[in-house]
Amino acid sequence: MNQSLFGHLAFGFSQSPENLGTEALCFILGKSRAANQALTRFIAQSGAMIPETLNFESQSQGEESEIPDLIGKDSEGRETVIGEAKFWAGLTGNQPVTYLKRLKKRDGTALVFIAPEMRFATLWPELLRRATEARMTISVMENESHIFRTARVDEDQALILTSWRALLNVMRAAVEAEGDLITLSDIEQLFGLCERMDSEAFLPLRSEELSSGIGKRLTQYPDLIDRVTETLAAEGLISLKGLKATPIRDGYGRYMVMHGFGCMLQFNTRLWGRYRETPIWLNVMDTGGKHWSYSERIRERLIRLEAEEPSRLVLEDGKWTFIPLYMPVNEEKDGVVESLVGQMKEIIGLLGAGE
Repeated sequence: MNQSLFGHLAFGFSQSPENLGTEALCFILGKSRAANQALTRFIAQSGAMIPETLNFESQSQGEESEIPDLIGKDSEGRETVIGEAKFWAGLTGNQPVTYLKRLKKRDGTALVFIAPEMRFATLWPELLRRATEARMTISVMENESHIFRTARVDEDQALILTSWRALLNVMRAAVEAEGDLITLSDIEQLFGLCERMDSEAFLPLRSEELSSGIGKRLTQYPDLIDRVTETLAAEGLISLKGLKATPIRDGYGRYMVMHGFGCMLQFNTRLWGRYRETPIWLNVMDTGGKHWSYSERIRERLIRLEAEEPSRLVLEDGKWTFIPLYMPVNEEKDGVVESLVGQMKEIIGLLGAGE
């Protein structure tokens, strides 16, 4: 691993490595035309139409108090590109919807998220889901290169996800070709930070992660599972006969049967970290054999969920079917339960449609 001094100091002493990464990137783009043009050409590979050179500034607050990490302006001062630097921090309430709306108002072209490759599997579906929930028209683009995830939004903007590694590699090659050893050294320092953030299996704990509020929140997820289960059972939509609440290695779950399918509604930290940005999941199994297991009958009933973008059907190891259930933010407990119950009723309806 590239152990740069900047990476070591940022990792050990900064409460927000994202902010340091953003400022370092903005500094490099401002001092080196070669690095600047390498970045714009790199983004243009995704299909976004942007000028060859942009003027970048950081932390530019907008009308709805949103503060993007980077703003790229064209020669006439128009905001063309918004960049958001991520390591492991979560999305804010403004991302990506408020940023996309800001681009639209100002005739901008692309919203670019830069993140570790390890995070693509969960971050990209969440970006698409939030844009879709905001009633934006999303068209996911097929890219030959694995370094991009790209979608057209309302035909006007591009939503792009790329990696720190890929972006810095093209910038590094460009300044090296120019013989700019000082900027090359700067890029190597930033690359060191990104490598460190990308490769650490266990990131150092932050004080806010150990607050009692985090502990209290984690105990509330099983309560939600119980409330949703009891609501569905009271309405006669599921059967709990002979089944009970069950602790699992990664959380807590409730078994239930619906239309001949065995299910577990669960709070699952492993699925949360690996597939989608939600802690609540439904595992669906077929009860037709000796043991509850996967069958194509499940997929046939839930094909509509699989066809969504992002897909709401996650197949693991070819034998387990999981469906993410999303919780609304800024809602009291009753509102969250109502939303989860509504999603469960949709799934129950699909499972029963073939009877």
